[in-house]
This record gives sequence, C-alpha cells and structure tokens, in this order.
Amino acid sequence: MDDVGGSSEVSTIPAYSGSLLRTDSYVITVGIGTPKKDFTVMFDTGSDLSWILCTTCIECEAPEKLLFDAIYRIIDLQQHPVQLGSRRKGNLIRDTLTLTPSAVLPNFVFGCSDGDIGGDLTTGLIGLGRGKASLFSQASEKFGKIFSYCLPSSPNSMGYLAIGRTGLPPHVMYTPMLTTPTWPSLYFVGLAAIKVADKTLPLPPTVYSRTVIDSGTVITRLPPMAYSTLRSEFRKYMTDYTPVPPMFDLDACDDVSRHENLKVPTVELLFDDGASLTLDFDGTMIMKDDYKACLAFAVNNDTGINIIGNNQQKKYTVVYDVANAKIGVGAGGCD
Repeated sequence: MDDVGGSSEVSTIPAYSGSLLRTDSYVITVGIGTPKKDFTVMFDTGSDLSWILCTTCIECEAPEKLLFDAIYRIIDLQQHPVQLGSRRKGNLIRDTLTLTPSAVLPNFVFGCSDGDIGGDLTTGLIGLGRGKASLFSQASEKFGKIFSYCLPSSPNSMGYLAIGRTGLPPHVMYTPMLTTPTWPSLYFVGLAAIKVADKTLPLPPTVYSRTVIDSGTVITRLPPMAYSTLRSEFRKYMTDYTPVPPMFDLDACDDVSRHENLKVPTVELLFDDGASLTLDFDGTMIMKDDYKACLAFAVNNDTGINIIGNNQQKKYTVVYDVANAKIGVGAGGCD
C-alpha cells in the first residue's frame, strides 16, 4: 500500500492557460493576507520559493502602484534582499495563503517582490519543487507529500492543480521519481526512448539521462543528438506543409494556413516501468500565430538537463507522489 506521507486533505484549484496574460505558463488564483487579496500566479515545479509582486511600476515611469499591503512579518532579519527567481529581488515574508475557502495555510513563507511587472501580466509564482521553501513542502503536513495537475490545451478550457491525494484516473501509469544531488529540488525521471509514428529513434537510453519534468518550462529540451534525430524523422511526415523560417529556438516551423485538418505524426515519450506520454497535435506543435506551427522541441545547450515542458503535458493528469518516489501520467485528465 502506498504511503500517504501526511494528512489526507485535498485542495483542488482551477488552472488555466496563461496566454491571455501574455505567458505560455499555466496559472491559478490564490489569496494572500487577511482579508485575502487575490493574485493570479504561475505554478512551477522547477522552482521552490513562491513570490508575489507587492509593488510595481507601470511602464517604469508612473509612481509605484501598491499591489499588496497586508500586515505581514518580514522574516529576513538582516533586511537584505533575496533573489526571487532569475530576475527579481525582494524580501522574504510570512503571511496567510488561501488556496480555496477551505484550504488556508497560515504563516506561509514567500517572497515579496518590489520590481517591474515585465512582459507578462501575472502577479507572482507558486513554487512546487522539492525544496523546503516550496508550497509542496510547506503544505505537506496538512495535505501529504503528493500533488497533481492537468494542463488545459486551450485558453477556453480549464484544468486543475490538486494539492493532496485526490481521485486519480485508474489508467495512470507510474515511473520512478529520481534524484540528482546537483539539483535536489527538481523532479527527474528515466526517459527511455522516443517514438515518431511508432518508430523508435535509434538512440541509446544514455542520451536521455538527467531528464526533468517541469510545469514551468514551455517546450521540451533535448540533447543535440536526440533533437536532430527527432527533427529529421518528424520532418519526413511534414511534406504537405510549407516550411517557414525558424522562430528563436524553434527551427522546424511550417505554414499551415491552407490546411483545415492539421495532421502530424504521433510522438511518444517512453519512461522507465511503462509510463508514457503520447502526443497529438496539441502536444507536439506550438502555434506562434494564426498560420505558423512549430515543433515544440528544441536543443538544450545550457545545463545538460533535458526538460519535458508543459506543452507536452497538456491534457494529461501528472502526479508527483513524493511520498512513494514516483511520477504518474494518465491521458484524459482534462479538456
């Protein structure tokens, strides 16, 4: 029998595409403070510390606008700024976090950023990594060491983020959750193979070592050898479309404006112990405008970590069962 790893309470929060807020990440709405003030925030399994925008300057010219003025306690006793993600700084504070009316976490520790809004319209981030500062870790005594989500495929549909052991589809398949000492907060999995149109790419499993599943990264990142092999095989099935110039890291793009029924080969990501992600058009391609569709994979040249992005997870139930060191995936979780 699986270990619950804590209480059996559950909090289920609606999740939406962030496209209307100028982000390719997925968002939820949470409340901060008493009485609560609502914030629309991204949720990211690749981050630990949660943060919100407390003040901001609009277009960097107007006076600062106060976004959050609850009575909170600064817990950074030396009053030094802390790093909140890659681009923001602020103070570490403690206040009440409201996930749903029945799921309230007093004394939640998070960052309070005094920076510019930037390119998107979200007002913060919820970290779901394995580090002590994450929502997952701070809520584990109440909800147990497990959470799950389903990412909707369009701005018009709804998914969810569930903290705790909720009812899961019976067809969820699991793969071991791996740990790498260099990145202890990240969720590693054993990616064993990739198929295109039911053909396994001729690559050794070692090519896929150090693979992370991450809700905060958009497209899947692969080593150069794996990506070039995938791209080459995929392009064999795209001869009906007209290639167009690359867009940033996306170098396999096509003009699909003259096609009503868009067809692409199925791509399948196979994990250790039988779990898999079978990707249709929504999971394989990313639309960059009304006519351009790009393969939602790219080369990872930075850290050597392979990343399975949120575009490949759409419509799947994804389960992070830390108590039992396994990650589950099951089709048909939402949409």
